[in-house]
Formats: sequence, structure tokens, C-alpha cells
Amino acid sequence: MPLMRKDGDGNILLSDLAYSPEMPKENERLQMTRAWARALVVPEHFDAGGTSKVAGLNEIDLIITVDAADQVSGVLTVGDLMQFVGKDGVPSVDRDKFAIIRGRRPKLHWCEEGKHDTTEDPCSQHPPK
Repeated sequence: MPLMRKDGDGNILLSDLAYSPEMPKENERLQMTRAWARALVVPEHFDAGGTSKVAGLNEIDLIITVDAADQVSGVLTVGDLMQFVGKDGVPSVDRDKFAIIRGRRPKLHWCEEGKHDTTEDPCSQHPPK
């Protein structure tokens, strides 16, 4: 079973939950998605609990993690993060839940008009005409 790494304060790291893009096209699309208003871009070493609070307050759809070179390193849906963290912002210590969410490839849909990925099909911000 995968290990839950924690930062110096005992917080679970986003990098351990986020899916890492495997194909160049996925990475290109996520790079474009960074500019979308409903994408939260955070360093991969940020903690899951704090990020869930920010995401919950700002109608975020996707969390995109970036490495030290500011390149996309992963993506996590807010739904998956909330499933792991819960509404109170306290990460679950349930290792089975962690193993299910960890690195799961999210089902994303490309919004051609907005030039971003989203979990919605169709995109609610750019509905088909």
C-alpha cells in the first residue's frame, strides 16, 4: 500500500494525491487550463487540507500542481480531494481511501471555447451554442 507522506507540520501533500500526466497532450492541455478561473494552481508540496479549504471557498473545479520549475506536475479534481479530506478540511487517515484516490486519472473534458479541461460535460461556463 502506498505511503502517505507528510510535510513538517504533519499535513498530507498534494503531490501524493494528484494524477501525473503521462502523455504530452495531457500536459499541454493542463498548461492551458492553468489560466482558467476555476483552476487552482498550487505547488505540489502544498498540503491537502489547506488546499481543500481554498478550493471550497472559490468554486474551483480542478487543482493543478506545479513543480519547482513551475511546470505542471499533476491534476486532482476537487471532488476527489473533498472525498479524501472531507468538508472540515481534515485529511482522512483511511489508507484504503488514500489508495483509491492517489494518482487516479480524472475524467476530464476539453472545452474548446474556453481552451481548458473541466470535469463538466459540457462546460457550464462555455455551453455549446
